[in-house]
Formats: sequence, structure tokens, C-alpha cells
Amino acid sequence: HPGSIVSMAVAVTLPVSSLDKSLSSLRGNTLAAAVAGFMQPAIFNPLDCLRIRWQVSGASAEMTFLGFTKELLQREGLWAGLWRPGLPTNMCAVAVSQGLRMGLYPSARDLLQKPLKRLVGGEKSTASMLLGGLAAGSIAYFVGAPLWLVKTRYQAAVQMVASGVDYNDAFGRIYPKSPLAYW
Repeated sequence: HPGSIVSMAVAVTLPVSSLDKSLSSLRGNTLAAAVAGFMQPAIFNPLDCLRIRWQVSGASAEMTFLGFTKELLQREGLWAGLWRPGLPTNMCAVAVSQGLRMGLYPSARDLLQKPLKRLVGGEKSTASMLLGGLAAGSIAYFVGAPLWLVKTRYQAAVQMVASGVDYNDAFGRIYPKSPLAYW
């Protein structure tokens, strides 16, 4: 209309850096990796538990791994003997470790690329990928280590009790006395 002032919003698209993209997807990446990690032990905990129990068993030289497995399954069953021991802690440990490692990696890589770009050039350098993976993996390992320790000690305690060790002695050793002993 003549004489009227029409205001129009002009959309300006600013370039988004890869760091901005990776930071904005940090929560989604971490959550997706953690959920996937949480589910993996639901499938593979029996193998992990069997490995720990075999190592702790002190089985004689005549006892084969398959013989040990068969005897354990006959005595305790699949659920109680291999699936249940340490399952909740294993699920949490994998969720934390995998979630942090995979969730933090893109942001760590892109954050490191900014200062490294001057040295090596390129959008994503090998150095930023290596250092980003090292940083994300180190954080994930540090945060997840206490959970891995408790999971392994729990699975070992189940075998110790099955081998005749007193229940309170075996399970009393699961949690370290000092917080620093978790690492």
C-alpha cells in the first residue's frame, strides 16, 4: 500500500563452524552412544563374566575351558551363573565409557583443530583427530574406571563363593576402602 511502511525480516545465514556443529550435537551424540553402550552388555555379559570367572577359578590343568563352562552352567544355570553377575554395573560402565568417548570426540577434535589449523592446515587434520580421540578416550576411561573395577570384582566374587570362599570375605572386597583406590 502506498504510504505504508512494510517491514520485512531479512534472514541472514551465517556460516556455522564445525566446532559449533559438534558442540550443538554433543548431547545427542553422547546420549545415542550411551544408550547403544548400555544395551551391549545385555547381550555379551555372559562372555565377559565367563572370562572373569575362568581366570579366578584356579581350575586345575586337567579342567578345560569348555569343561569349566559346562560344569558352571549345570551347577548355576545361564542366568544366575553368567548373565546376572555384574550386569547392571557392566551396562552402566559401557554406557558411561562409550557415551563419553563417542559423544565428546567430535567436539574435542574440532576444538583442537582450530589452533592446529595454523600449523597443519585443512578442515580436519590427522593431528586433531588423534588428539581429540586421546582426549575423549582419556576422559571416558577416567570416569568409567570405578565402574569397571566394581563390575570385575563382583564377577570375581561370584566365582570365589562358588569355589568355597566365605560370602562376606568375597563380596566384602568389591568396593575399595579409599576413593583413590578406584583408579
